[in-house]
Amino acid sequence: MRLRVPYGGSPQPSLEWKKDEKEFKKELGIRVQSTKAESSIFVPAVTREHQGRYVATIENKIDTVYATCRVIVQDRPGIPQKLQIGAITKNTCELAWSEPQDDGGCPIEYYSIFKQEEGRRTWGLVNPEVTKCEWKVEDLIPETNYLFKIVAVNKVGAGEPLFSTEHVKSIDPVDVPGVPIELAARDVTSSHAC
Repeated sequence: MRLRVPYGGSPQPSLEWKKDEKEFKKELGIRVQSTKAESSIFVPAVTREHQGRYVATIENKIDTVYATCRVIVQDRPGIPQKLQIGAITKNTCELAWSEPQDDGGCPIEYYSIFKQEEGRRTWGLVNPEVTKCEWKVEDLIPETNYLFKIVAVNKVGAGEPLFSTEHVKSIDPVDVPGVPIELAARDVTSSHAC
């Protein structure tokens, strides 16, 4: 990225750059190059940290003028957050998650969902374009352990994935038997009860 400001005046003005009303941080890698007629800033590798309002203050003893530029950096989204595993059956599993903290500077268009059977190296695509932060995965193989991953996608591309932290076994829920209700003895004899 390069921002250029031509300037001049009599007496010769000075020029000072700021980003978001602060001096540049050295770790941002912004280089300033100035002559008596022009000043420019150059960023060789733009990241989201370079987004902001850049102001060149041009000043001499007669006047002060400002050249302002708003820089918007768009990138792939961050990692979705807080994957939760919901109801599980032998064929289905409900997933829910939160949006990434950083959308990359443009709206999330959709999420892609993947599953991986335990022991396999490859991921199978469950759904390439989910627009909500929840999905019911279907067609699971009964009694199989799975991992899941969720990827956020915006107009720039796909972000880094969110992985489930533990295997999920596709099995129908088992209810613990309850206490017998209205237990009564019938046809009682001296040797046994029926």
